[in-house]
Amino acid sequence: MIPDKEWLEIRYLADVKSRNQVILRELLDRIRHLEGHINLVDLGAGIGSNFRYLHSRIEQDQHWVFVEIDEELLNYAPDYLSTKLKTEIKFNQSFEIDNRSIFLEKQLLPSLAYLKISPHPDVIVANNSFQFYSETQFGRLIENIDADLIYFTMNYNGIVFEPESEQDRKYLDLYDRYLRGYFVGDTINMGSGTGILMSDIINQFQFDVIVGKSDWELDEDEKTLQHYILRFMEKHIPKVLPNSAEIDEFMLWVDHIQDKITSGQLSMTIRHDDILAIRNELLVSE
Repeated sequence: MIPDKEWLEIRYLADVKSRNQVILRELLDRIRHLEGHINLVDLGAGIGSNFRYLHSRIEQDQHWVFVEIDEELLNYAPDYLSTKLKTEIKFNQSFEIDNRSIFLEKQLLPSLAYLKISPHPDVIVANNSFQFYSETQFGRLIENIDADLIYFTMNYNGIVFEPESEQDRKYLDLYDRYLRGYFVGDTINMGSGTGILMSDIINQFQFDVIVGKSDWELDEDEKTLQHYILRFMEKHIPKVLPNSAEIDEFMLWVDHIQDKITSGQLSMTIRHDDILAIRNELLVSE
């Protein structure tokens, strides 16, 4: 599932609010001690949300590579960033922000394909990118990372409603079955265990891993995000319903949740982990 531009714009502020600040400070401290300009690769870069958030927090000059398989998102990124940062931004053209020289490059490739040909970057980043990876696919990706720092944020660990009924849990579990890929055959994605599984896998590849919570706490006033999440469920849960006869009951549930969101009677917690991985050799050299 490739996210659309509207969703990426809407979720940006929720991500900003939820990023784990302890892990962020550790990342920035590590980067601060690197010499020269900083080479960063953003896997599944989308419209450039990681760049928007991080560029001003990194003190050095920067070279960013946006790796993305959706050409529409990549083409939209410069206009989106130019509007948000009030600076003309183009790919393959240097520009300055706050006395930092910045260069953006784009690569219309799957993440693993790019990593196999990429020069040595300083930092690999990604935001909410891996719930549709299997453990094997993610392990292969980590095996091909030639960077000393990995910063993966908003790694999905499931949804909780408050209040939550047995029927709610039934459909939330079915949504996880969709994320796990049960509707397409034998490939099992990491789904709602993504953050937990990712940290275990990265540990196998000579990285020291730091994990911190970055949950979205969507209270009754966060109606736009809640409605958007329900739309995802309405679209995808029917793919994993035990039989087509259950669709009417499911749509009644959707209407019920829609009413609860609209009337401010529902809160959601979208569970995430942020992960910072530091290559072991870097720790030994300190």
